[in-house]
Amino acid sequence: MLAFLAVVCLLWLLNGLMFRFSYLIYCGIIGLGIVYGVVTTLLVDADYSWWIVQLYWVPLSMMMIGVGFLLSERQPQLAGALAVCGLLFFFGAEISSLYIVQAQHDVIQLLLFVKVLLSSAFFFATRRFWFQWLGL
Repeated sequence: MLAFLAVVCLLWLLNGLMFRFSYLIYCGIIGLGIVYGVVTTLLVDADYSWWIVQLYWVPLSMMMIGVGFLLSERQPQLAGALAVCGLLFFFGAEISSLYIVQAQHDVIQLLLFVKVLLSSAFFFATRRFWFQWLGL
């Protein structure tokens, strides 16, 4: 079932790229992120540790934001989708940890608060760049 959903999300992503529909690009990337979240939750469920879950999500989100930054001149539509979805994936570790029984919910809430505080401070400090790049 997960493989079928991944193929459907890849088709959405490819159709969005071919026909320049940004909502299909967003749906494809977010759908792939949901499939990735289910798979990582199943992998981490038996031996849960908060830093292992962070290692699954944070490098992926940073890579997506970096690739979006690199593609900002050549393909601005894809670059914006990668940046926004990379920001959403930055919080994926806490969201997927909510579905793990061994996870302590107070620690998850603290990590989520720290991440929201750090990302909002970062985006506020670099708001001119982001507004220009994403066309806001």
